[in-house]
Amino acid sequence: MNIGEIIGDAVQYPLSDPKKLFIFGIIFIFATLYSNFMTTGVANLPLVLILILIALLAFIFIFGYEIRILRASLVGLSELPEFDDPMDMFVDGLKVVVVGIVYTIPLSIILSILFLVLFTAIGGFTNFSLTSGVSAVLMGLFIILVFLIVLLIYPFILMSLTNMVYNKSEIEAAFKFGDIFNKISNIGWGNFIVWYVVTGIIYLILLVIGLIIIGFFNLIHLKIIGGVLYPLIIGSYMALFLYRSVALFYMSGDYVTGDPGYLECEDCKGSYELLDGESPEDFSQCECGGKLVYSRK
Repeated sequence: MNIGEIIGDAVQYPLSDPKKLFIFGIIFIFATLYSNFMTTGVANLPLVLILILIALLAFIFIFGYEIRILRASLVGLSELPEFDDPMDMFVDGLKVVVVGIVYTIPLSIILSILFLVLFTAIGGFTNFSLTSGVSAVLMGLFIILVFLIVLLIYPFILMSLTNMVYNKSEIEAAFKFGDIFNKISNIGWGNFIVWYVVTGIIYLILLVIGLIIIGFFNLIHLKIIGGVLYPLIIGSYMALFLYRSVALFYMSGDYVTGDPGYLECEDCKGSYELLDGESPEDFSQCECGGKLVYSRK
């Protein structure tokens, strides 16, 4: 698939099953309950703690479903995955959290060092003031630098998660940087940059649309409606679009390397290498009746 085909497919993908998009949107609403409540200005510590817990659990399930999107897309499925087996989805979500934490540690160290350098340049905390021209400029430069670093690292995190799913959801595969960079090289670094820029532009457009929706309902004093519509429609769509896009981009390298993958039975451990033109969907179960698991390695 070329970049145009990847983006075109990813744009249509969330709308392939409106019911599942709606269910995913409901989970997104639970993930934003805490932030929406905080805008009310009501102080209720027990309720805040409960909403934080609900948000954390919701985000884990969101991450888990995003992993399902990657898995389904990598095996050639064009339909949104089911929401069955919530425990499996929860475990997948926890894997995303672990990967995110590991990637955040070195990033946090780098940003902390830059932050200390910033305050040293200003003259320490005692001389820091946003009303000072020098302080304000340096703080602005720091924020821009943070944004650029995150912007540069994020596509590699997406590719790392996809590589993890590609390798039977083994967490260590998310940190096999040699394999990840080789994968990108096979597809082409130029294609990687173009894909990321185009995907980012569409993602930004969706974000702006969401902010317009929120702003509109804030203006007519119906803040709660905007707070519900954004995660229900825009937030859920953005996530489905993004993870479908990265999976298709990752998979596009297989057309170059000629790796159709193989099926392995969980019961008898037998395997079958797919031929060109064959899809995992062509096989419902093993001859022994066991469940078939697809892999490309």
